[in-house]
Amino acid sequence: MTIKVNYSLNLSIDNDVYNFKKDRLPSRANEALAGMCRYMIGTSRYQILLTVLNDFYNHVSKKFPEQHWFLFVGNSVWQPDTKIIRHYKLWNLLELQGIKVPDTKEKEEFFYEANNKLKYMGFIKLYENSILLVADILMQEKLSYLLVSPYAELPKDFFNKDWTGNLSEDKPLLIKNIKNGIVFIKNFGEFDDVENGIIVFGRPDLIAALHI
Repeated sequence: MTIKVNYSLNLSIDNDVYNFKKDRLPSRANEALAGMCRYMIGTSRYQILLTVLNDFYNHVSKKFPEQHWFLFVGNSVWQPDTKIIRHYKLWNLLELQGIKVPDTKEKEEFFYEANNKLKYMGFIKLYENSILLVADILMQEKLSYLLVSPYAELPKDFFNKDWTGNLSEDKPLLIKNIKNGIVFIKNFGEFDDVENGIIVFGRPDLIAALHI
């Protein structure tokens, strides 16, 4: 099977990647958001995601070998403030649900608190041998992004309680961080879709370089 690639340097206009509209954002902000989808035809979602992720990791590593990779995950909605939630936090709760989490010391988790509710978020620094281990999380967790970053550590202002995993809702945060050179990768495809793969969001100059 062949990996297919579509790209657009402006996702605020009609395109074959992801159609963001200009809702309440200045046109220059929208123009800073470019994207690319890399996908395969087939219904074996997990195997396709592994193949596409591996191919994209190798592609990025050749183009920009100095980049750093992270997995960013969080609660897409506020959780009740219970002893169980506070005990298991983020990573342990994912494991409890049967979702495999890479076994590494380079991971963090934290929470926001408001109105007697909690919202956990966290990140894992990834290396070549752990990139494919996050496929399960990307498929099952709504608020999950794979990140390619020029920074060895994620900027403090990256983290925000308003992240939801919904691309339209996350757009202002995506644009803010994309301007700083961070590339976002999101899994796409449902169980009955014949097209499955990843959508990549980034600055136009980075997407132009990565689509080749």
